[in-house]
Amino acid sequence: MERGRQILNNAGIPTYETPERAVSAFMYMHSYARNLEMSQQVPPKVSGSMEFDQSRAKEIIGKALKEGITLLTEMESKALLKGYGIPVNRTEAAALPEKAAWLAKEIGYPVAMKVHSRDIVHKSDAHGVRLNLYSDEDVREAFAKIMADARAYNPKADIEGVTIQSMLKHPDYELILGSKMDADFGPVILFGMGGILTEILEDHAIALPPLNRLLARRLIESTRVYRLLKGYRNRPPANLERLEEILIGLSQLVTDFPEISELDINPMIFTADQACAVDARVIIKPSHVASPHHMVISPYPNQYETITTTESGLDVLIRPIKPEDAPLLVDFFDTLSAESVYYRFFTPVKSLSPKTLALFTQIDYDRDMALVAIDRTQGKEKILGVARIMAKPGGKEPEFAVTVSDAWQGKGIGAALLEHLASIAGERGFETLWGVVLAGNRHMMALARKLGFRIAKTPDSGEIELRIDLK
Repeated sequence: MERGRQILNNAGIPTYETPERAVSAFMYMHSYARNLEMSQQVPPKVSGSMEFDQSRAKEIIGKALKEGITLLTEMESKALLKGYGIPVNRTEAAALPEKAAWLAKEIGYPVAMKVHSRDIVHKSDAHGVRLNLYSDEDVREAFAKIMADARAYNPKADIEGVTIQSMLKHPDYELILGSKMDADFGPVILFGMGGILTEILEDHAIALPPLNRLLARRLIESTRVYRLLKGYRNRPPANLERLEEILIGLSQLVTDFPEISELDINPMIFTADQACAVDARVIIKPSHVASPHHMVISPYPNQYETITTTESGLDVLIRPIKPEDAPLLVDFFDTLSAESVYYRFFTPVKSLSPKTLALFTQIDYDRDMALVAIDRTQGKEKILGVARIMAKPGGKEPEFAVTVSDAWQGKGIGAALLEHLASIAGERGFETLWGVVLAGNRHMMALARKLGFRIAKTPDSGEIELRIDLK
């Protein structure tokens, strides 16, 4: 049988010693195909705009590092979260019992009180949390007990006082969200069931940032608490879209700041209509690499977004393509004439398959780049043109392609896309940009001449090579 196996293997036909090995191989193939299919799904867009206060976060982290601080206070941690769209409850600090009582009355009873110290990481271990305080007397008594218990727990701790927070109504769900810097994979996102039983139940899942809505939903679905979040008996379903946005905000925070070594939000309170991080802990360390080089997966490059004005006076957003752009790309393809499609693909193409859409929109930002020109004047985004470069691993001469909607050709959109693309290619150390067009593609030939490309006919074909030196 050995000779027979060798003949089959030489012909590229796999052989197996036992049926069990053959079945296992088939299951691996099925699993691989399924994972590949899932990775190429089009993520839904976030319903609203998400804005992040990077400058405020940079100020908080920079100030702490300058002072040699590694553990942020709860108030500093919550300020970071709030700047990235993660809802937090109002938290005030008090160094004296009289100030604590005054703040409690202003916030409104009932309130919660927690020890305020950088040297006490887990407040519950030091008996540093008091809940459901309903009066000034309760607040003063809780203040004295927290201070005494904290000093007994760690006599060397620098205790700044307490924090006062409003008590939220009984939560439907208590969740944990967090991140930890891994030596090999960079920041890792954690999600699961929160509260004081987190470590006992061990219901959590992890994912690598950056996250979009699809990846955030998969992370949520990987836990047992997901079954509860969908609604269970008398419990209403949680707002899963809001939870996805919170995970995206957390992902963006650890993407922007490699200095964040650990981050814990426990618990994140969820009710049918409310979400709130009631406790947060952030540990920071100096980083020797700048964002996004601490990531194992390249995030969306916000720095390449720009606004340009066309020759007709239209303001157009030029930005890198996103996986969520797949529906917009289909609409854009439908605006192209058969001639424009032929000039782009060198063959007739009637529609973009799901596999092609994934290939065009889910790119590796480290190696390739695709830019889209977006018109936002009609209240929703519309793609007017697409430009991309494709580089071989380790190569210095990426190939480019540009396509502009027929109605917008000759109005400066192609030039704006290609100039921005060439600038990015040069910034990344590429030396030459080149592409091939058909001889009848007059618009592309005119654009190439305008931008200074060298134009040369390809022997024995009807193709023209365009080439420009980026150095």
